Amino acid sequence: MKLLSNLITIPENRVTSPRRSALLGALVVLLLLLLVWWQAGLWYEEQLLTDQRTQEAIDLTLHGNALSAGLTHRFAILEGLVTFVHFDPSEEALDDNFDDFTGGLYSSTEGILYFSVAPAGVQSYVYPLAGNEYVLGHDLINEDGSDLSIDVQRAMQTRQVTLSGPYELQPDVLGMVAINSIYVNDTFWGLATMAVDMPFIFEEAGLVLPGHPNIAIRDDANNVFYGGEQVYENNPVIQRIELPDSYWELGIIPTAGHTAIQDKILVFKGAGLIIVLLLTMLTYMGINRQAILTIAVQERTEELSKANEELISLTDMKDLFTDIMRHDLLNPANIVRGYTDVLVDMEEEENKIQIIQTIRRNNEKLIDMIESASKFSKLESLEELEFEKMDIGDIIKEVVENFEPQLEEKQMVLEFAAKEYNANANPMIEEVFANLLSNAIKYSPSESKIIVDVLDAGNYWKVTVTDFGEGIADEDKPKLFERFKRVNKSGVKGTGLGLAIVKRIIDLHGGTVAIENNPAGQGSVFWVTVEKSQ
Repeated sequence: MKLLSNLITIPENRVTSPRRSALLGALVVLLLLLLVWWQAGLWYEEQLLTDQRTQEAIDLTLHGNALSAGLTHRFAILEGLVTFVHFDPSEEALDDNFDDFTGGLYSSTEGILYFSVAPAGVQSYVYPLAGNEYVLGHDLINEDGSDLSIDVQRAMQTRQVTLSGPYELQPDVLGMVAINSIYVNDTFWGLATMAVDMPFIFEEAGLVLPGHPNIAIRDDANNVFYGGEQVYENNPVIQRIELPDSYWELGIIPTAGHTAIQDKILVFKGAGLIIVLLLTMLTYMGINRQAILTIAVQERTEELSKANEELISLTDMKDLFTDIMRHDLLNPANIVRGYTDVLVDMEEEENKIQIIQTIRRNNEKLIDMIESASKFSKLESLEELEFEKMDIGDIIKEVVENFEPQLEEKQMVLEFAAKEYNANANPMIEEVFANLLSNAIKYSPSESKIIVDVLDAGNYWKVTVTDFGEGIADEDKPKLFERFKRVNKSGVKGTGLGLAIVKRIIDLHGGTVAIENNPAGQGSVFWVTVEKSQ
């Protein structure tokens, strides 16, 4: 799939449509799958032929064993005839007993054309004689040049059963002659022969298979006497049949194009083709979807890039505005503060003094707003702070001392038991305590009490500032720590940034800020947590 992804790259100008890309990828997959499908079909056909060849080999072994057993049984009968002659080889004994003895042998076993005994090589005794008259009187030894004569000489030399044929003994009669030499007192006496009906033997061994012409038999000289020579030209399955003086090779070719094999191949190829088409469709759908998603991602990336540029621009504008407030606005405001102080000292008329003081109060509010906005802007741009071990007890004590004029002005009492409270903090933490204490003074009535406490909260110090003012309504509490959110307090003016600054500093410290109702009565409890120092 990685290769396909490389093939289907969406150009920046998007001239290539997702559909065209998907078609190209699906075409590549289709060609690859068709190649695999074709190879799989050849492999499956080869497997079926191999399985069939194995089965044919099993069947051939059964037929070969049956053929070998049938021949061996008949060779044993010939041995019986030889033993009979050895018992009494006289002419009188043969004249009296040959027909009776060989008649019993002939009737006990099918597939034998005739038996013969040939004293001095001349076939003088034949059973059954009817139909085999041509055998009687035949000189087996002195018939020069014939295959039978050559095989007779071999039988005389080896003194074991020798086979001659198969060939046509008579027109339309395929037979094989088994020859055994007879020696009396180590002197050649004659021959015993047996002619076997080969078509009967083949049928008995199950070699006559309807619709299966690919069976053949050849002798040890590669002469094919049953079936066609083409069988041995097409890598047949071979079963060797051992004979007394030689061997045969029974060969069989798995019949190509059997209906069962062809049906299986068609089913396999049809199912494979369906799978190829389904995989091609899935590839098309997957690549098409991937291409669409790629374009969507590119478009979204461009949108985000533009939005990021706009955000950077807005941030730059915000920084510029902050710098303007910090310098260009704060300086004139400080100048106004100085001149209003001078005017108050110079003016004697009460009504003018009140007007100047009003200007001074509003200017102070403006200065406070500029400083608070500058602080919050700086805090928003910070991602993390550097911490050091600090005693927040000393910091709180110093903040309390800074607010003593305001406390005395409103005749308020502040309770704080200063102890050592070491924490991981940044010097900016002082701003938190100053804001909380400032709010408590602003929103509490004169002659009331403020309690500052530091509690042990496991891994954190929990700093609480409790006032006894009007309290905060539950619906207003979630708004307190947002920018420019300030609940309505009559007679109190504020920037709406103090508690937002508190929350941002505590967030950077990894702590928590919250507000609760004063459990001792009217008023509120603001609290923050700061991590202890190890």
